[in-house]
Amino acid sequence: MISSNLSAMSATTLNRAQEEAATRIRDLEPLLTRQSRVVTVNQQDEVYAFNQNFPFHPINRSGRLDADILADPNSTQVPRWRRIFAAKTLAMWDRGGDVWITKRVLHQRPLPDWNWVEGDDPRLRWEDIYVFFSRLETERPVAGEDGFVLVSPSPQNKQILREVASSDGP
Repeated sequence: MISSNLSAMSATTLNRAQEEAATRIRDLEPLLTRQSRVVTVNQQDEVYAFNQNFPFHPINRSGRLDADILADPNSTQVPRWRRIFAAKTLAMWDRGGDVWITKRVLHQRPLPDWNWVEGDDPRLRWEDIYVFFSRLETERPVAGEDGFVLVSPSPQNKQILREVASSDGP
């Protein structure tokens, strides 16, 4: 166990993890402002944890990376993840900000290296995430296949998100 923990915490391993996350963020960073929100699926996404894991990285020192998650499996907010996303996005747009989402939500199935475990929380299914985001208009894709897209503040998106934010259901 000790050797396993030492290898997981080695400088080489940590540097590789930092560089992988930074690579996903690097092309997005110049487009971010202090009124930007970057949304990942869950806490297992290395972009979400980048601020905590690598606080001294230049990307974090810029103060523009505000990462959030869609859902925290097995938490009380899981049944409301759509409404929470909708309300936060509408509020950000009202303040003149923008919302970027991981391109992962636009894939019908998660890839193994995304650390998604279907059934970990039976109330949260990948298919629901995909269906929800496939209805929204996006623009300005950045950072390649595993990058991000801007959620367009279009009239159609605003209408969809207003309906979701005010609904009683999931």
